[in-house]
Amino acid sequence: MAQSFTVETYDHSNGEEHEQTFTDADEAVTEFTRLSALMDASFSVVLRRGTE
Repeated sequence: MAQSFTVETYDHSNGEEHEQTFTDADEAVTEFTRLSALMDASFSVVLRRGTE
């Protein structure tokens, strides 16, 4: 079973959603951390792990 990691962002001010999928956990965590540091309180950033 292959694992995938998805970083999702949601802008609460306008409802815009964006997601990026990674196969490498380290890359996903790095992107999650980067986005979390950049976003203000009107955004949610979520890291999800999935299996295929």
